[in-house]
Amino acid sequence: SKSLTSANLIAATPLATQLERTRVWKKTVRSDSLKSARSAPPPVSGDKTRVNIVSEPLCDDILSYIGKSLEPHQGCDLIDLYPGAGLWSTKLHNFLKPRSHIMMEPDADLYRPFLEPLLERKGTTLIPKSGIVWHELNDILTPEHLPNQTVHHKDSPGANMKNDTLLVTCNLAFHPRKRLFSFESIAMLLIHQFMDAIKNGALFHKYGLVRMLLWVRREDKINILPRLIQNRRRPSTDAELYCEAINEVVTHGGPEKKDFNRDENIERASALAVLNRMKKANIKVPEGRESDAFKQAMLDSALKPKAAPNPGSCPPVMKRNYLEMQASLEEKQPQHGTAEFKRLQEYGWRRTADTKRLERAHNLFSRHEELTQLKQAGKISDEELHAAEEQLSEIIDRLPVFASSEFTSLRDNLHIWKQDEPAMLWDKRTVEPIIAEEQEFYPNCDTCLLDIMPGPVHPLIRDIGAGSSRSGECFELIQKSMWANPKAPIDKALDGVYPGAADWILPRCPSFRDPARGGCLVNAKHMTLTVRTLNRKQWEELLEQWYAWPFHPEFRDLVARSQD
Repeated sequence: SKSLTSANLIAATPLATQLERTRVWKKTVRSDSLKSARSAPPPVSGDKTRVNIVSEPLCDDILSYIGKSLEPHQGCDLIDLYPGAGLWSTKLHNFLKPRSHIMMEPDADLYRPFLEPLLERKGTTLIPKSGIVWHELNDILTPEHLPNQTVHHKDSPGANMKNDTLLVTCNLAFHPRKRLFSFESIAMLLIHQFMDAIKNGALFHKYGLVRMLLWVRREDKINILPRLIQNRRRPSTDAELYCEAINEVVTHGGPEKKDFNRDENIERASALAVLNRMKKANIKVPEGRESDAFKQAMLDSALKPKAAPNPGSCPPVMKRNYLEMQASLEEKQPQHGTAEFKRLQEYGWRRTADTKRLERAHNLFSRHEELTQLKQAGKISDEELHAAEEQLSEIIDRLPVFASSEFTSLRDNLHIWKQDEPAMLWDKRTVEPIIAEEQEFYPNCDTCLLDIMPGPVHPLIRDIGAGSSRSGECFELIQKSMWANPKAPIDKALDGVYPGAADWILPRCPSFRDPARGGCLVNAKHMTLTVRTLNRKQWEELLEQWYAWPFHPEFRDLVARSQD
């Protein structure tokens, strides 16, 4: 639901009941008598779109799940934005035993009774301001509040290194979500600004690279943690460039809302890979919080290697809603001539068409892979390869519009997976998300926990502002131009930034021609590198070669061109 209704206000835990009694999340009922109206306790003022974590078992399970990775932060300074009722804040405090715990809460009058036990702890402070208004947040990023932290100049080594002595947690979950400017929600804007601060060394990242634990709605995470190529945009590329990992620690119990999907073989292989990482790190999912993907990975881990999911070795398998309806109708065995029988027939025809289309795509992928291997082995001449590329391009050109669009998505999803290191942060996750139910939050809604771990940012990307080479700002303009068409081939996208760029830069980027590192050796139509398929190393390599190009335009020239 996009509005707050009684269905979202089920108080399933003692803390939820206490919040319910504040009457912030209830409309005030008009009393028939003046006397009863006067005797009724006045509602406490507060933002009723705020979502609170109200389940102790959930908090305990999270800390048992990722606790090992949090151990380096024990005894740190903890900045806690929008703690609300404070259950998560208290549990995190108990685990970390921070030397200082600064809570910034705009609804301090509402939540102070809930936070009082925590405020009795040594080093804990409640500041009745909004920590998501930057001038107010900057007021606490001072020696007075953080005497043990050191501000690093952007060129100093410490500015681009992890700082385990500081940790930030923030609850950005709202129901309904709040729109702001061009962003679908204020949480998406704040995540964008937190990410930008990593590159700029701004906000709390002026003390080094600071880990962030963010509670968000499930729609708010898609920009920085997409699960498939169709949702991969510039914000997710920035996240890959600025972070060594982003883990979705907690996810919702319902099905993922998505307009697209990718090959189930990739989904299974991705889940199996994270299961193997978890086994190596001795991380176990809390009982009862296993996702469907994790359960499938457990089954796949018991298979023989040849039977395990291997994307690209067989036709893609796509989840379609009609397949469940087809299976349901088949169980009923409808009589010939009935409406249900006709619908079952239609599902059968559709399934046959889908199967043929996916098999054709697989055959094209296989031919591309075959040509790549021949090229790598030196068993095909340039003339023969060119002729084979032309033939492959002609076949793809003849595909109907829908089949061509589907083929491109299938191919790009396979490409960003089938590298020595998958391109997307989602496929590099170190833990599988655990399941939380809506009633573990109040108001009840699907809420997720993101664990954002910044990593060293390339020096050219960090070089911004007055007195710098402006390479960071130039890179932003290059990205902006190239991402205007995510499906554009790299050579066209680069020449769109500045004429002649592709001819000089691309031959000098080895990873663009190395399939193991996300490159491509076969130049067939719809099977070349596109903007949305570039991985982190390729973006960095592109930027390095841009500045090695003798004729690269100056920052002012790029600005002028971007305004044309």
